[in-house]
Amino acid sequence: GGGGGSADIELLLGQLEDKLLRTQHDLEDARRAHYFPAASGFSLRFSYNDTYVGFKELLLEHLSGVLRISVAAGTSAHGHAQVPSLRVTWEGGAGCGGSGSGGALRFLGEGVSVVNRRDLFGISLAPNISFTRIDLSARFKAVLPLVYLPKRRSWKLESGFKIELLQFKREASSAAGAESEYAPEKLLRLLMQAVIEGMTRHLLMGQLGPHLGAYLKAARHGAEVVVDVSVRGIPVRTFDA
Repeated sequence: GGGGGSADIELLLGQLEDKLLRTQHDLEDARRAHYFPAASGFSLRFSYNDTYVGFKELLLEHLSGVLRISVAAGTSAHGHAQVPSLRVTWEGGAGCGGSGSGGALRFLGEGVSVVNRRDLFGISLAPNISFTRIDLSARFKAVLPLVYLPKRRSWKLESGFKIELLQFKREASSAAGAESEYAPEKLLRLLMQAVIEGMTRHLLMGQLGPHLGAYLKAARHGAEVVVDVSVRGIPVRTFDA
């Protein structure tokens, strides 16, 4: 009767939502691959909102701060199924100059290309700007809510995410790529935000493993974990010697 019809509609809705998410995920992958093809030497691709960033080489000097990870399992305390989720918050740490100063990031990018999509009257515009070399540093706070998509076996960024740049600086070695001197700061900030989101995702999945989502789907208990992050690379000044 009515109950069966309602269940059928709910099932159909779930199938259509999954197809839409899968299509959106594949579209984003295709856009990144199109804007920054491997054949042209691009090795890393990030995106944040409508901004897409490709790197031929990215040299990380440091990424540090405190990651607070709140985990919601796939089964509630009352036994009801729910979507497994993570809420990841970047906070300051002792190595970042105090708890209020946020995370810290500095990197040197070589062969960097930025595509900032805007849709106007149904026409997709993709203005492009490239840098031979760019050296950026920032202190930041970020909130990244992620939900697990079981059929895709992947994590999706949810609404409500934000990345706030508390401090932002173009370092001196950017002068080697003079294009950055004329780039709008707003565009460079979007570039930095895309890198923060992408690096956080890579860091989480690398440390927590690819099977976390499947485990959480069956788990009954959530948790909160605090991780002190300190990733150190080669100092940027080494490349100016």
